[in-house]
Amino acid sequence: MLKVHRLWQVFGSRELNEIYVSMALKTFAISMVSIFVPIYLVNLGYSFVQVFIYYAVVRIVHALFVVAAAKTVAKFGLKHAILFSMSFLILYYLALYYLPVLNISIYWIACLFGIHNALYWVGYHVDFARSSQKIHRGMQIGALYVFSMLFMILGPVLGGLILFVSGFKVLYSLVFCLLLFSVWPLFLSKEIFESFELGFSRLSLRKRFRTLLTFVGFGIEHTVATVIWPIFLYFQIVSDFSKLGLISSLSILFSVVFVYFAAKFADYKRRLALSFGAILNSLVWIARLFVTTTGQVYLVDSIYGSTRSFMYIGFEAIFYDKANHVDSKSVASLEEKGLKLIEYVIIREITMPLAGALVLVVMCLFTNLSISFLVAAGASWLFVLF
Repeated sequence: MLKVHRLWQVFGSRELNEIYVSMALKTFAISMVSIFVPIYLVNLGYSFVQVFIYYAVVRIVHALFVVAAAKTVAKFGLKHAILFSMSFLILYYLALYYLPVLNISIYWIACLFGIHNALYWVGYHVDFARSSQKIHRGMQIGALYVFSMLFMILGPVLGGLILFVSGFKVLYSLVFCLLLFSVWPLFLSKEIFESFELGFSRLSLRKRFRTLLTFVGFGIEHTVATVIWPIFLYFQIVSDFSKLGLISSLSILFSVVFVYFAAKFADYKRRLALSFGAILNSLVWIARLFVTTTGQVYLVDSIYGSTRSFMYIGFEAIFYDKANHVDSKSVASLEEKGLKLIEYVIIREITMPLAGALVLVVMCLFTNLSISFLVAAGASWLFVLF
């Protein structure tokens, strides 16, 4: 049983509590529809290549608008940047819903999602880095994951049922309401501004080669997991929205079970937790090459839910340590010294989506989607370099 002081360490910050609630609501909304979007596009008649290019455009636009997002945070504050991002996200889902009757390229719709991602994630990472504390950061990230994942468990199942019973119109209406409401908790405390001046010479990317490789690994692994894997599952194995939602929820459930252990481990030994999760995660991706039945999917995705908990929580804890320059021991060879927090976030938010875009463009050359699982397995090993 958690002691009172442990609960205070996790929930004692008003700013963190606002982030927990806001992220949980947003995650719930997104999880009801996001896993079905690639399949929705394919069912509308778009080819796998067009869908991959669509998600590549999302990531390229994300990277291109990161600097503009940082300037927005500096001028209007990070909470307003997150608020602005929601308008682009709602427009994105509206455009998707009316896509069958709109005379518009899906790549313009992808741009809306890319702009949202840039505004949202720059604001979010600065907020969490400022609000969390190094000594308890693993548990605080774990709490954020638990809150988000509990809603994510319900999201895909509820989304699949709504699609089956009422269709996309009802689903999107519910998503819009939740997205707008998710921003409200952040404004219960004062706005936060983060100064920023454009100067790429300060970033010294060549000195941060290991960090960049880790960001590349994250971008590739996350893209294969969220775009290619759902498409593979639906068209090769399950062929049912409800089953796909259940599989996603089962994976998330196992993530929740292991989050506490991963968070405790990350507070004790950050890099060991990260390496442990990354190596096992690589093995899971290799195992996915041999998946042919629904039962095997349930098993492999359940294991993936546990391995990614260790890998992602370890990674995020180290990332926020480095972003805050907490001490020389948390910064490999002092390489991150001299950067502002927001500049470190910029490096992350440019590198990750570009890496994801690259793997999607490369996959356009192949008809066998399972090749991407080997790429994701190799990308998992790059986390060890962080």
